[in-house]
Amino acid sequence: MIRLKRWECPNLLRRFFRQESGGVMVFVGFGLLVLIAAAGSAIDLGRGQMLRSKLSEALDAAGLSAGTVVNSEDITAIVNEYFYANFPPGYMGSTVTGLSATVNADKTIISLSATAKLDTSLMHLLGIADMTVHAESEITRANKGMELVLVMDNTGSMEANGKITAMKDAAKKLINILYGSNTELENFWVSLVPYVTSVNIGKDKLTWVKDYSAGRYPANYPVSATKWKGCVEARSGGLDRTDDPPDAANPATLWPIYLWNDHNVDNNWILNSGAISLNEAEGYSNEAGRGPNIGCGPEVTPFTSKKADIVAGINEMEPWRRSGTMSNIGLVWGWRMLSPRWRGLWAHEEEFLPLDYEEPLMEKVVIILTDGENQFFDGSSADPPKSDYGPYKRIDDGVLGTTVQDNGRKIANSRTLEICNAMKAQGVVIYTITFQLNATTTAQNEARQLFENCATTPDYYYNSPDNATLDQVFTSIGDSLANLRISR
Repeated sequence: MIRLKRWECPNLLRRFFRQESGGVMVFVGFGLLVLIAAAGSAIDLGRGQMLRSKLSEALDAAGLSAGTVVNSEDITAIVNEYFYANFPPGYMGSTVTGLSATVNADKTIISLSATAKLDTSLMHLLGIADMTVHAESEITRANKGMELVLVMDNTGSMEANGKITAMKDAAKKLINILYGSNTELENFWVSLVPYVTSVNIGKDKLTWVKDYSAGRYPANYPVSATKWKGCVEARSGGLDRTDDPPDAANPATLWPIYLWNDHNVDNNWILNSGAISLNEAEGYSNEAGRGPNIGCGPEVTPFTSKKADIVAGINEMEPWRRSGTMSNIGLVWGWRMLSPRWRGLWAHEEEFLPLDYEEPLMEKVVIILTDGENQFFDGSSADPPKSDYGPYKRIDDGVLGTTVQDNGRKIANSRTLEICNAMKAQGVVIYTITFQLNATTTAQNEARQLFENCATTPDYYYNSPDNATLDQVFTSIGDSLANLRISR
């Protein structure tokens, strides 16, 4: 919009109209003045249009930049910074007299406007000394079509310093950023993969396992108690780090069930009398846990478009004692959640999920968080065994080709990075977070470096030293996941 200052007839024109001599020359002179004024108007209006175009360009740049941090930064400062970076002071001799930016309640629309004053060059002959130029822009934050998997550490160490509560709150804040006031979003699905060392795929997945039978449990096992909760061991032959789906015709693709056998040192759930004594109460508070499922956390949440479902899954998470930490196991199950090779296998609300890689206007994204290094935890401090039971059994069993805990950690790290690289090769975007991992040991330093190398880019790796920073990390990721378009 261009506004011209109110026209006032200058003294030169008043004298011209009062002039009675000169006859034809009067009209010739008047014609020349009209031509000059017309040409001057065209020039000045053209300058005004150029100025308005530059204002609009600067507003778009400022709005797009503010849109990427609208939940985590002061957008007024961002708008000013990027506007003036694209609109140099004194551009075309103009002066900016107004710049504003407002955000709607859902933080999905940023409305911007700018006003500048420009002195005229030739139109002042007509008494118009300056013009006011106004421009507006509106940036709409639209969530990308996306399959998003949250792979969250639920190990026992998450009990310390309020970490599990901080993680759950931050994850829910991310969901609120992405959903806004909506209860569902079109072309947007979220899945949750809690992990300890193993992942609970659900006890209804009996066709995915190869060694479940009632005979593996004592005949007097309580009828009311769960036999197999749903956790699995790792597959062998390299399949512990691939997205191969289960195939009943190929037993190598099926999983051994997670079954922590009775052990008089660290899990004595079959008494000398033969009686069964179970204590598989949920969570970290169960210090005397015993049974075939201890260390097996909450079940995964398959893709859902419903905000309430994913929030419910987040609320169910809590720290679990025993077993250790295996981020490679959590990550590979996150991959299996969104790999198109698994279409129709998970109980997704839509049969066509997961979508193909490189589906137009869609993204596949994983966010993985841990508060510790990969490890075979030894909950009994007894030798033997040298470690608790987990997806690679006990370190004593040599499933990873070693019986040394430190070597087992390094092998798990290597497999984690292998999974990361395989996922990134398919176009999966990976955000990684280390949480209160202070890098005071070699193992912690290696874990932080591992997660940085795993991320899609170094900018997608975050180290959060405390609970407050974790909230900022998830907010920043929420902004990063927003796709922006210029709507006006």
